[in-house]
Amino acid sequence: MKRNEIQHLAIALLLTSSMHALAAEEELTSQEKVGIGLMHALKNEKKEAWAYLLPEAKDGNVDAMFHLGQLLIKSPEYEGHLKKAAQFFEAAAKRGHKGAAAMLENVRRQLAVQEGGSVPTIGGKSALPTPEDRAAAERFYREYQQRNARFNSLDGDTEPKVVVNVFVSGELDFADQVASMEPVIKGRYPEAVGFKYFMVLDQRTWKPGKNSPPDKEPKNLIGFEPDWNGESAVKMGVRRTPSIVLTTTDGKKIAVTGPNLLNTELARIME
Repeated sequence: MKRNEIQHLAIALLLTSSMHALAAEEELTSQEKVGIGLMHALKNEKKEAWAYLLPEAKDGNVDAMFHLGQLLIKSPEYEGHLKKAAQFFEAAAKRGHKGAAAMLENVRRQLAVQEGGSVPTIGGKSALPTPEDRAAAERFYREYQQRNARFNSLDGDTEPKVVVNVFVSGELDFADQVASMEPVIKGRYPEAVGFKYFMVLDQRTWKPGKNSPPDKEPKNLIGFEPDWNGESAVKMGVRRTPSIVLTTTDGKKIAVTGPNLLNTELARIME
């Protein structure tokens, strides 16, 4: 066989092999491609992992979004890697990925520390509350609730169809306005509507008996559940306080712009 014939044959075999490889890759499912991307990520082969995971994430694969977030957390060489990781985790969390939701909270805490400077220290030790501090705070709030509150109207065996979640960080007038509407709403929708009141607290600055609960007492008997660092608020999509979010038994979260629209929104849901 002549040399040029051998060369043509080699090129033909190479092209055939490449076509088979491409066809085989096209036959892979989305999850199989995510699996290959994850293997590359575990080997710290970031470019290869990215090449497999990003197209699947763009097509809506929540596992690909989650693993891209994980990959970015471990990639400080990329500018803004934590913010980009948070974007992938948030996208996956909105589609129901519980692992991404948990990671999103962790990344947001890291970003908060970065934006606020280094973790505060006293004498070289962390100034953040210890588990003992947190336990003391929980005890303090339980005692406060027992003294001042009938807590949050979620008693009984029947799960309410809608829960009115009220988030404040000291705006007691706002919570009072909702609480004053509570008896009428419950009378209109017996056992169908429950109420929960959250006091959003910054774990870095809160100390039992010092700066919370507020010195001002609510006019109504309201029991507040402490929401440390706004963790519950973030899960419900709250970005500022005061806020109202309705949660339903089928998993919907509906933001209400103010107490004056609460009755209207409840009527729409109960139709």
